[in-house]
Amino acid sequence: MTNTDSSEGVLEGIRVLDLAGPMGVYCGKLWADMGADVIKVEPPAGDPMRSLGPFYKDEVHPEKSLYFFHYNTSKRSITLNLNTADGRELFKKLVKDTDILLETFPPGYMNDLGLGYTQLKEINPRLIMTSITPFGQTGPYREYKSSDLVGQALSGWTNTVGNVGERPTWPAVELGYHHVSISASAGTLIALYHRDMAGEGQHVDVSMHEAGAMVAASTVQSWDVRQEITSRRQATPNRGGWGIFQCKDGYVYSVTRDGPPINFLFKWLNEDGIEHDFWDPRWQDPAAVDDQGVAFRSQPENIEHMNSILRPWFMTYTMLELAERGQDHHLSFIPYNNIKDVVDDPQLEARNFFVDIEHPLMKDTPRDGGAPFNFSETPWRIRRRPPLIGEHNLEIYAGELGYTVEQLALLKAAGAI
Repeated sequence: MTNTDSSEGVLEGIRVLDLAGPMGVYCGKLWADMGADVIKVEPPAGDPMRSLGPFYKDEVHPEKSLYFFHYNTSKRSITLNLNTADGRELFKKLVKDTDILLETFPPGYMNDLGLGYTQLKEINPRLIMTSITPFGQTGPYREYKSSDLVGQALSGWTNTVGNVGERPTWPAVELGYHHVSISASAGTLIALYHRDMAGEGQHVDVSMHEAGAMVAASTVQSWDVRQEITSRRQATPNRGGWGIFQCKDGYVYSVTRDGPPINFLFKWLNEDGIEHDFWDPRWQDPAAVDDQGVAFRSQPENIEHMNSILRPWFMTYTMLELAERGQDHHLSFIPYNNIKDVVDDPQLEARNFFVDIEHPLMKDTPRDGGAPFNFSETPWRIRRRPPLIGEHNLEIYAGELGYTVEQLALLKAAGAI
């Protein structure tokens, strides 16, 4: 690992039992990388997330899932079967010294095991139990199953993505899972603060449906006050020089406003020797209209005329060149980065955002993304590589709970760990 800062994290001393699946696994990662002792509780065969790709060198192997790799840095791993009586007794012993329990099981599942919040707070009154579910612990949808796509669709997000007049589209990343994890992290840390003030834990009920609806922000008021549904935006705005243009290595979004900005663009074209007729006053005056009173620059044939000259010109520059030189010309050209562009981003590099992590089963050192925050006194860092299945069984069960090697062997043979 290239990040070797040994400073204590802001959550140093906080112990977490992490039973989360994909919907909440990022929440546990946030805490682990901030210094909490996050213990990933896996079934004896390993967490099902270990079967999710992509895989290192395309080798399908539970220890080589890059999905699991990313979301489980800085955590320790134990195996435990909650479906056995011995496994549940072990779990209760772990809960005694736990600050936060994170889980994503369906509502009622933990109660049925005798491990619900009401039962566990008798063991540890200071316990904070954070339950992340698709729709929360109550309400008519509480038992419905869901996925990241369902979370995004029901939140209204996907209805705003895509082109006007076309079907909504689905972003290729797990925005729903990430956002509910961030919401759960924030809510839990508030509960942790309350516990430190009042001395008691509580149950934090987090709904992906509600977390997604919260992101809708002012679109709720748009409907409530104006009965207006916020939908997809027009990909090609109704003026020339504004919109998405292809360039040498990708695409940029050109935000070329009326007034001085459009003249700055015309000047740049002159500098590059591009022939055009845009010094005609009608191109420069946003109030110019034709005989029917239609804005000159908004007429479809004029939009196409301007863009037909701009398209080949944009193709002579890279995204970065357009962004940087655009600023020199007081113009806003926004690059559409793909993930390679993000990894190579000089700003992220300068802030040491990416971290190389060594792994015993991977010859390379996979690069992992960092945190969107920096602490001046308690630095964020990845404290250890993602754990192997049950890698810390002996360390936790024997070293911390006092079980002997012989007892652990019996528990393993019984299927409890």
